Amino acid sequence: MTYMGIDIGTSSVRAAIYGEDGSFVSMSQREYTMISTEVGMAALAPDEVFEAMLDCIADCVKEAGQAPAAVSFSAAMHSFLVLDDEYKPLTDAFTWGDTRADEQARALGARPDVDALCSATGCKVSHPLYPCAKILYIKEQQPEIFAKGKLFATMKQYFIIRLFGQNLVDYSDAGASGLFNIHSFTWDKTIVEDILGIGLEKLGTLKKCTTELGVMRQDYRERCGLPFTTKFYIGSTDGQLAHYGCGALDETAASSTVGTSGALRAIVNNPPPDAGQNLWCYAFRPGLLLSGGAINNAGLALKWLRDEYQQQFEADAAARNISLYQLFDQEAAKIAPGSEGLLFMPLLTSERSPDWMIGASGSMYGLRLGHGRFHIVRAAMEGVMYRMYSVFEVLLRENPAITKIIANGGYAKSPFWLQMQADIFNREIHVSQVGEASVYGAALLAMCAMKGQDFPYSLKAAPLTQVYKPNPEAAAVYAKAYQRYKVVYERIYKDGIAL
Repeated sequence: MTYMGIDIGTSSVRAAIYGEDGSFVSMSQREYTMISTEVGMAALAPDEVFEAMLDCIADCVKEAGQAPAAVSFSAAMHSFLVLDDEYKPLTDAFTWGDTRADEQARALGARPDVDALCSATGCKVSHPLYPCAKILYIKEQQPEIFAKGKLFATMKQYFIIRLFGQNLVDYSDAGASGLFNIHSFTWDKTIVEDILGIGLEKLGTLKKCTTELGVMRQDYRERCGLPFTTKFYIGSTDGQLAHYGCGALDETAASSTVGTSGALRAIVNNPPPDAGQNLWCYAFRPGLLLSGGAINNAGLALKWLRDEYQQQFEADAAARNISLYQLFDQEAAKIAPGSEGLLFMPLLTSERSPDWMIGASGSMYGLRLGHGRFHIVRAAMEGVMYRMYSVFEVLLRENPAITKIIANGGYAKSPFWLQMQADIFNREIHVSQVGEASVYGAALLAMCAMKGQDFPYSLKAAPLTQVYKPNPEAAAVYAKAYQRYKVVYERIYKDGIAL
């Protein structure tokens, strides 16, 4: 038998099928366009994403030449949209990058009980990425939509309503909203009823990740090439499934993901004392949560550099018959660790953990005549890893049992960047064999749920393909460079505000 994972991301949707032994069978991907027609807006057209998902599933099944026995969903965290009485969208889908709720988030942060709210939800509710702030934004800025709203849903929740006619939301999707209490595993009444002024019935029915869904609508099932016998499970979020999919299955393993953004995560059995402050703590099921931190700007910083210097970079890459990112690796590797004193603060879209700086902007420090464009590239890569290490320092304090870091995501294809992480962290970095950990994790969840196995504890750790060990000389250089970075960072971004 085979199993399918569907990962609904912020820039594309992917569907992949894997065999019983975890072997890859087929994959399909569809991209869509981010909507950004006003300051702070980063939204998606939910029906465009839905159609892309159906096409993606159909292509994946066709390529495999067989239908999967079971399917599970993964989705980007923090999505939010308003649905009317007929469960049709009244808004586009807000993504985590949408900051239009900045004012409302700051108002939440000014409340005397804000620490208690963070502790209850595991979320930094004073940051605009969370739906709790976005619902306040709708209430204050678009009251007519707020009044018509029957349901304040995640995008995956909306898709499940369309596909199966069931208004369900899994614990982990709810746990990334700032509306869910990670201690009681219920919607948090203080935030939902007292602060937002909506009824709990407007958020959906909470379910565990292995909950089996009903029968998919016949027209959608036929379009996707799926038989009546295929089973469907509600699944989880991309961060949770990437963690388990890459093989981080107990408290000793942290997952490190670098794609457009970056994140470090570790399993905890109970919420840590400062949950929702420097780090977040998201629900998976009672007795199993993920603690961690995310940075907004990881691969995004390199994409910005690629776009800004595209003409020069493309000419160099074409002359060597390599990709632009291979060019980045090769040329940046010629520059010594520390980028000859150049520091790049990759805060192009503000920041999340560990400082949660809403209004911060990027900067360079130490720029001199001798620096060229590849110094800037290397400094940007180092800057991303300095941000990741600042998250790891806090994560390690909360989870001292961590002994292994497992890398996954786009950067796992860059030996240069992985070695840089090993040197900056002064720890071994293990690379998972799984290239697409979120969609793979969703497929594994479908398999375990269908077999009645205890996900994720029933899983075997994914094979690790390589280990990057810190170079003592480079690690010593980076230890000093990181201290210099912290001094500059703290002077520029005093009290979470760019000076």
